[in-house]
Amino acid sequence: MFLLTTSLIILAAGYITLVALVFFHQERLAYFPQPGLFESPENWGYTYEDVWLDTADGVRIHGWYVPAAEPRGAAIFFHGNGNNIDSNAHELRALQLFGFNTLMLDYRGYGLSEGSPIEAGLYHDADAAWRYMTETRGIAPKSIVLVGQSLGGGVATYLAQQHDVAGVVLMATFTSMADVGAEHYSFLPVHLLSRNRYPSLARLPDIQAPLLIIHSRDDRTIGFSHAERLYAAANEPKTLIALDGYGHGVGLGTALIDHTPEVEHFFESLPLPAMQ
Repeated sequence: MFLLTTSLIILAAGYITLVALVFFHQERLAYFPQPGLFESPENWGYTYEDVWLDTADGVRIHGWYVPAAEPRGAAIFFHGNGNNIDSNAHELRALQLFGFNTLMLDYRGYGLSEGSPIEAGLYHDADAAWRYMTETRGIAPKSIVLVGQSLGGGVATYLAQQHDVAGVVLMATFTSMADVGAEHYSFLPVHLLSRNRYPSLARLPDIQAPLLIIHSRDDRTIGFSHAERLYAAANEPKTLIALDGYGHGVGLGTALIDHTPEVEHFFESLPLPAMQ
């Protein structure tokens, strides 16, 4: 009995220690910032401007503004948690193909941006991007499409809930970051511990803009069930493109390979006002 009691105490102490470590160091599990940039739109054949933005909480962040040759609208692109703007040439090419002046933003701690990532901070970053597009550039909100990949979908839905935008594109996006964590770490009370939630699913009923969801059935990082739940919760008009044979990180560039008509239809059907 003594040995059993001692063993249980040791196991309980170990579990409590693990829970404490996860709670205090959870940002290391949620974000994988890559400092510096190794590519630029110029390498991909596009002219661009370096953009530096000051957030409401005093962090300086960096992005690229890439004008389209014949602009129909504008887009703000939010990348995933493990890459930078220079990892998304295919997404930029797709947006340029459809005629969207594009702001590609690196969150705080990523690329050339200052600071360290955390949910509230990334929302400040998104707000700064929105002010840049609507105030500095003078672009009408109904001309702007918000495009988010993985983590970026959580940021895009935050912004779409605040503003009446032209459209929203969610690529390999979760219902919430806490839901993903609970699936990968089922032995931990993730929903109780999580400081980084990004509740995309809960926000969708408040978003009236046309929605395009792109997700792979073979995604092992964020399962396809997330896309199905997001689609079910969203308002019309909405489109779900299910890809096969791809892992995590799919996007517009991937979807164009096998689903060009659906992607083209989404962008071409957006009721965009004339660009100034």
